[in-house]
Amino acid sequence: MQAGDAYSSWAPGLTLISGVRFFSYGGAFGEPECRCVCVEQNITLEAKIEQLKNELTINRTQLSSTRRKLVCAEDPRESATRVGLIGISFIGALGIFLVSGDFISVVSYIIGVIRGNA
Repeated sequence: MQAGDAYSSWAPGLTLISGVRFFSYGGAFGEPECRCVCVEQNITLEAKIEQLKNELTINRTQLSSTRRKLVCAEDPRESATRVGLIGISFIGALGIFLVSGDFISVVSYIIGVIRGNA
């Protein structure tokens, strides 16, 4: 009985060659076989957790959701365009109304200075 026979009895396709587990899966429907080699390592739980954490950590700045937050979405609907134009018109009219009171006061002051009534 060889080393690989012990594993083959309960896990077909699994053999042990000098401490290395060798998996062999036969492909179905003419697909090629997948041969995976898994080396047994003696590492601590904390080291394994850190290794997995490093492997699974992603760069959040490269996510599509992060990029979409920084880009305005197009809205080709005519109703959206109208609502936007109404909003811009309202804000512009409000700004003109607030500035016009000051503008009239400034013009009155300048006319008074020119006439010498200040």
